Amino acid sequence: MRQWGSSLDHNGMSMFLATVPVATEFYHGTSSEYRVNDTEWLAFEPEHALVFANCHGPEKGDKGHPPSPPPSSEDRLQEDNPSNVEQDNRFVIQGGGKSGVHTFGRESPANVDELCRGYLHTYRTRKELRLLYLDGQSAAKSDKGTLDVQDMILRDPGLEVGFLPESRRPGGPPSEQLRAIELCHRAEKEWAGKIDGILRMEAGFEVILCSFKDNLDLVGIKQELPRPRNPGEQLNYYQAVAARFDGVGGHRVSLDYNSFISVYAYANATAIDHTGLPRVVNETSKISRIRSDVTEMLTRSRSSAMDSIDWQAITDMIVARYAHRIASLASTSTATSTFDALHAGLDRALRPFIDYRNRNATEEVTRCANQHLSPEAIASNSTAAIAVKTTYTQICQSLSDALLAETFEEAVPLIRSLKTWLAWSIWKRCVGCQLDEVCMVPIWPWGSKQDHESPSCSNMTGVPNNDYWGPPRG
Repeated sequence: MRQWGSSLDHNGMSMFLATVPVATEFYHGTSSEYRVNDTEWLAFEPEHALVFANCHGPEKGDKGHPPSPPPSSEDRLQEDNPSNVEQDNRFVIQGGGKSGVHTFGRESPANVDELCRGYLHTYRTRKELRLLYLDGQSAAKSDKGTLDVQDMILRDPGLEVGFLPESRRPGGPPSEQLRAIELCHRAEKEWAGKIDGILRMEAGFEVILCSFKDNLDLVGIKQELPRPRNPGEQLNYYQAVAARFDGVGGHRVSLDYNSFISVYAYANATAIDHTGLPRVVNETSKISRIRSDVTEMLTRSRSSAMDSIDWQAITDMIVARYAHRIASLASTSTATSTFDALHAGLDRALRPFIDYRNRNATEEVTRCANQHLSPEAIASNSTAAIAVKTTYTQICQSLSDALLAETFEEAVPLIRSLKTWLAWSIWKRCVGCQLDEVCMVPIWPWGSKQDHESPSCSNMTGVPNNDYWGPPRG
C-alpha cells in the first residue's frame, strides 16, 4: 500500500486480504451526473478521480459510458450554478475510472455541447469493505508483467461474460471491463460473496468495487470545469500521487500480513524474463494450487491473528536502522575508505549485539536478527514471518562476516553484495527536490527508462520522455 516501492517493483506477486473501515471517503470521476449502483472504479484521492471527470464522445475502441438509468431524487445532485464552464481546450485523460485507455494530452471534441460535462462523485463506505489487494502496479495496463497475477491466476479464461448486459458493464477499455466483470463474478460465485472488490494501484490506489449500491452512501456529485492541457495540471495530479509514496494514510486500509499469498513462495512459479523482471510462469500445474489457496484464504473465517503482528512496521524499523548504514559502508566514502574506518563502522552497527567478554559470532547474529521481533513473531511460520526473518538474518550475517573479514578487499564485496541483494527502493529516492518539484519514477503510463534507473526531481515542464512502458495494453 505504498506508491513508491510498488512503482519501482511494479510486477506485484502478492495477494492480501484487505479491509477498509466504515465511513471511508472515495471518489469517482465520470461524465454522468447520476449515482453509480453497479460495478465501477473508486479512487482514494480526488485528483485521481478528476482525471476521469471529463466529457467526451465515443471513439474508436472506446464505447464510452452506457446510458444512465433514470435518476431518483436522491440519485441526482447538481451544482446550483452549472453555467460557468469554459469551452476551450480540455485536459482529457481517458480511462481507468474508467472511460477508456489513458491517453494523456487528448483534447475534447470542439463541438461538445453545453449539456456534456464531467462530474466528480464522492461516496462513503456504508460498511467495512473486504477487498483482495494485489501489490505492485496491478492497475498498469502494460505487457511488462503488471497484469500477470490477474490474467494468469485470478481470471477464469473459460468464463462467458455475455450474461451481463452491456448497460451494466463498468466503464473502461474492453480488457479492463472483462477483468472487472470476471473478478467480481469470482468474488460472488467462487469466493462466496466474501470479497467486495479488488484493490489495485496505478498513478494512485483504486478499487474495483463490485456493487456501489450495496456498499456505498452517496455524499455528493459536483460538476467539474474543463481543464486546460498544461504541465500544471499534470504536476498537480502527480503531487497527489507522490503524497502517498510512503503509504495510503489515514488507516484507510488494513492488510492481513499473517495469511497473505505470494507467488514467490511456490516452487518454480516465477521466472525472470529477458529484461530482468519477475513473471508468473503460465503453467496450469503451477497455477492451480495458487488459485486454490487464494480461494481458501478469501473464504475462510476471519483470521483471529489479523494485525496481531504488523510485519510492515517491523520491516520499517529494520530498513530505518540499516538503510543508511549499508549504503554508507558500501560506498567506501571518505569515512569508510580505509580498512580501519570500515571496520569501525561495522563494529558500530553490531555493537548492541556483541558481548566483548565472550565473542560468539553465531549468537551475535541471532541477537541482531531478533532485535525487533516479539516471541510471537519469532515463533511464527507465516509467509511474512519467513520472508522477514530470512532477510533480517541475512543482513546481520553479512555485516558480521564483513566485520570478521581480515582485509579491506574481503570486507567491501560482502557489503556491496548485500546492498545489491536487498535492492531497497529507498536507495532510489530523490534528495533535495524543490517545493514545485516531485521525484519522478515510472508510474503507468508516465515515465522513462532513466526515471526507473535513477529517479530525479522534476517540475514536469520539460518535454516528457515516456519510453518505459511501451504501448498500453487493453
